[in-house]
Amino acid sequence: MARPKQDGLLYFSLDTNFFYADKRIKRLRYKYGNDGLIFYIYLLTEIYRNGYYISWDEESAEDATEELRFREGFTEQVLTYLVSRSLLTMSKLASSVTVITSPGIQKRYQEAKKGCKRQIEVDPEIWLLSKEETASCIKVAHNVSNSEKNQSNSEKNQSNSEKNNIKKSKVNKSKEKQRECAKRFEDFASAYPKDCNRYLTETAYIELLLTGKITEDELVQCAINYAEACKANETPDRYIKKAENFLRDMVFDDYMPGRYKKPSTVKSKTNSFHNFEQRDTDYDSMVLEKLKKRFEPS
Repeated sequence: MARPKQDGLLYFSLDTNFFYADKRIKRLRYKYGNDGLIFYIYLLTEIYRNGYYISWDEESAEDATEELRFREGFTEQVLTYLVSRSLLTMSKLASSVTVITSPGIQKRYQEAKKGCKRQIEVDPEIWLLSKEETASCIKVAHNVSNSEKNQSNSEKNQSNSEKNNIKKSKVNKSKEKQRECAKRFEDFASAYPKDCNRYLTETAYIELLLTGKITEDELVQCAINYAEACKANETPDRYIKKAENFLRDMVFDDYMPGRYKKPSTVKSKTNSFHNFEQRDTDYDSMVLEKLKKRFEPS
């Protein structure tokens, strides 16, 4: 029995200077945190597992959101950034199917396939490399085959339409719930004693509220209390907790209304040796009186 064709890769190369060499990756991490990097690597693994591209639609975005436990809308934000910085290429085919790939991905893909004994057929509508850049192990198929693919895609899209409608309703309800429970986030952010990473802080903020164990009013008051404590104790900025860690590490618990103890408003800077109670005593008179008694004739 013939072995089935395997166009996807079991593994792919990742440069050891991945985090440092490309400024776009640094910017991705700064802008969207580690979650942004995880999503980018997730897309690469999905692409190479499939071959040299993947189809992308609302259902794909929802699946990624659920698998990676991101908040709604995050995948779209990061994907927009990746495309705008040419880390990925997003294009719509004649069949209205959207695909994600890039010239760099295709170069690494064909490099991994050079050891194959057979040629790998690729879709000319998706393949981005020029004839000179394309390796001999890659065979660019004729456009005639696209009609069959488009037909099969249309059948799949039709069968998925009902699933999409169900998922859309779930997503809309989830978004509405998040909007409802984050009405006072701006109050929290403005009260907090340190500038916030908006995405990371809002994500942690919403996650806490969705547990139902704390209210927005309490979180805002925690930020106010923490700011008051930092000011009273003259806490240096570098020692003030990041807002997302303040929430995720449960630091806020010490600043809950009813549990938080206000610090004294005035800090004494005098030496404790001199901090004794003063008495209204005339010591000079006492000394003179003792001297008189001493030299007084008996």
